[in-house]
Amino acid sequence: MSIRSRLAMLGVAVLMAVVGPWTGANADDWPTPPGDFFAGRGVILSDVAIPSNGAAGFRINVPTQGEIDVLGWLGTAALSDNEMIAIGGYMWNVDTGNGVEWFTFPHQSAGPAAEVHVYGLPAVEQHTANPRQGWAESGIPPIVNPGTYDVVIWAATNATGATTRFRVHAPADATLLNQTTSASTFMRSLQQFTDTGTGTGSADVVAAPPNEGGVVTPAAGAYAAVGMSTSLDIANSLFGEFVAGPSLAFPASTPIATCSEPTGTRYCHGQVVYNGSPAGAYTFTINASADVTGGPLEPFVAGTDIVTP
Repeated sequence: MSIRSRLAMLGVAVLMAVVGPWTGANADDWPTPPGDFFAGRGVILSDVAIPSNGAAGFRINVPTQGEIDVLGWLGTAALSDNEMIAIGGYMWNVDTGNGVEWFTFPHQSAGPAAEVHVYGLPAVEQHTANPRQGWAESGIPPIVNPGTYDVVIWAATNATGATTRFRVHAPADATLLNQTTSASTFMRSLQQFTDTGTGTGSADVVAAPPNEGGVVTPAAGAYAAVGMSTSLDIANSLFGEFVAGPSLAFPASTPIATCSEPTGTRYCHGQVVYNGSPAGAYTFTINASADVTGGPLEPFVAGTDIVTP
């Protein structure tokens, strides 16, 4: 699996499990070794497990300056070619409305695989299965001033057998005022987009070097997508991200993507973040996007439909 560094989260710290001494909460049943990497920081204010893709929202009051650590985990039975997993989150100050931290942390499995879609149907499809255990773990560790904060964290995959878990560490004097959960999450990679009727469709080609000694090496790949779209009907609030990718193979004047939202339609370029956008219909259309990737990480829409805490 690969991480796309150019999707880095505007300075937010995105953490893989940190090797260190097992103290306090590290000895509990947090699912990934070496355990909860925020162990020993404050108290565990909430711990939520969902037997599927999932999301959780928390409203937290912090009476004195302190650290709020929010941890998300997603596991799948296995990842096959070009399946994706992602964890994303957003924290903001309820009183001021200002965002504190946000991130999206995606992984995509390596191929080899090749697909060509015409009018939304796979006309040519070739896969060499490369299943393996898949998991991701990520967290937000900001220091916050006194106040009330909302946090939404989600985890989603288009692979099968997903389970998710979310945990909040906070200062001992903090209070959990409200909590919401959702199993309405989504991960749409290019294979889940459909042709808009232009007949141009998409192509996704991935070539992976041998897996030697159990080490998964980076793959070389490329994709091209023209006139592909996917739609969402949001009942509550939309938290997530649409990544349309660059337009390396097309004229600079060609709009990469179009976002149709409850508030109207606009051109979208590269990366679009939704942090509590309103209920309604959303359609994400890739007009012309192509890239040669080191991962690869193709266009995707990922996030959750959740009641804001």
